[in-house]
Amino acid sequence: MSSGWYKFAFAAMAMALAAACAAGPSKAERQATAAAAESQCQALASEYAHVVRNQGEAVARYGTSHPRRAQIIAQRDRLREEMSATGAPDVRAIAATALGKELAHAKADRAKLLSRYSTGDPRVIEADEEIYALEAALAAETGRRAARAS
Repeated sequence: MSSGWYKFAFAAMAMALAAACAAGPSKAERQATAAAAESQCQALASEYAHVVRNQGEAVARYGTSHPRRAQIIAQRDRLREEMSATGAPDVRAIAATALGKELAHAKADRAKLLSRYSTGDPRVIEADEEIYALEAALAAETGRRAARAS
């Protein structure tokens, strides 16, 4: 074979490779990447919602200036940043869904406590703070205002 044929074959391969690179990932690859990012974001959002609930618990137990609360806030903020970094299409909606689920659990837990204790009991007060923290975070994600129950 002549050296001209090798040059032609090499040029053809280089052009095919350049065309493949320029085309980018296929639709299926993009969908798989988006699904993986959304799944990762959902896992982080579930942990985020749990941390938000713990933040309310920390307020009830320790007050607003305790170092434990500062640690929880730092963890909450880190998780929220990780959620945004996943590249999921709608991080706010995913976070709001996780917060809503955790809020439903917190309200159910409070209802169980109220069947045994009065509203002034420290366990009920702690549950109220958990609910308020979750409602405030949910309001922040959805752009609404959270109302503090009195």
